[in-house]
Order: sequence, then structure tokens, then C-alpha cells
Amino acid sequence: MCGREAGFTLLEVVIALTLMLILAVALSGGISFGNRVWERTAKTTRSSGDMASAYQFLEASFGHFVKAPQNANAAGAEYQDFFGSNQEVSFWTNRFARVGLSGPRLLNLRLVADRVEVLLPPVEGEATGLRISDREFVLMSAIRSWTIEYQGYRSDHHYTGWVNEWTGNLPPPILMRFTLRRADGEDWVWFFRLPEIDQ
Repeated sequence: MCGREAGFTLLEVVIALTLMLILAVALSGGISFGNRVWERTAKTTRSSGDMASAYQFLEASFGHFVKAPQNANAAGAEYQDFFGSNQEVSFWTNRFARVGLSGPRLLNLRLVADRVEVLLPPVEGEATGLRISDREFVLMSAIRSWTIEYQGYRSDHHYTGWVNEWTGNLPPPILMRFTLRRADGEDWVWFFRLPEIDQ
């Protein structure tokens, strides 16, 4: 009687190795895809978190909008309550009131290269006489473009639609629309309402 020895034939071993190789390739492809999705999601989450923080900063700053102080001046010229173009906006806000610095501060937002910068010009603390130096920081980065539009009453009490400039002796606008395009192609549109102040 012709018996067969225990073990695998060469053909069985080759088939088993081929199946294991196919499974390994499929598994590594799935893991690689999962890693790419994870990284993309983490990047999007960070980006959304950065944009949410920037939005909250702007919302709080515009929400504390006030008239320029009587003694506010730059090089002898009085600051306006509000100045806005399609790329830059300057306004007074109480958002930064701290111990030793009573009163509002002028806040300037502008797009420089691919980032939105915030500039706070120097002021003097009324309570302590302490001079607060100018501060500049980046609010958002990787911004390809942004435009600012304004809506509100002109001096003749005529309500205007969206315009790209709000300058001169106009009352402050009522609404602002920020349209941003990030470097990754995401588009964001933000609306802000300024509180009414006595003129």
C-alpha cells in the first residue's frame, strides 16, 4: 500500500503563501487609507477649530464696539469711530479692558500675505499711567483671500446694500460680511452685527 507522508505539497504551500500575500496587501492598503483619512480629518478639525476661534474673537470684539474716546489721537489727528475697506477694518472695542487699562482700544484687522493680522496700537493706562505697547498677532493663517463688505445707514439716513468701503464721517455700519477663502480651497462667510451706539 502506497502511503502519503504527512505534510504539505509544494503546490499547497505556494497557494497558501499567495493567499497570505493578497491578504497582507489588502490589509496594508486599508490601513494606509485609514491613516490618510485620519490625518485629513485631524487637519480639517484643526482648521475648523482655528476658524472657530477666530470667529469667536471677532464676534466678541465687534460685540464690544464703542465710540472713540475724546482724547484718542494718532499723530495729532482724531481717530474715527469706525473705518472699513474691503481688505481692512479699524474700530474701537472694550473687549481688551483689563486692570490698569480702562477704556477702549483701537483694533485693526488686515490681510498681510496669507494671514490675517490684528494690530492694537499703543495706549496709556488711565488707572496706573502704565504705557501698553502696541501688540500684533496673527488671527488666521493660510488665507488665500478675504473681502469685507458693509451695510447700514448713510449720513442721509438712507440704508445701503452691501458696499466695499465704509469711511469718512458716516455712522458705523450695522452689518458686516467677511468672505474668506483658505489656501486649502475652503470658503467661509461670516456675518457680524455692531451694537448701536449714540452718535
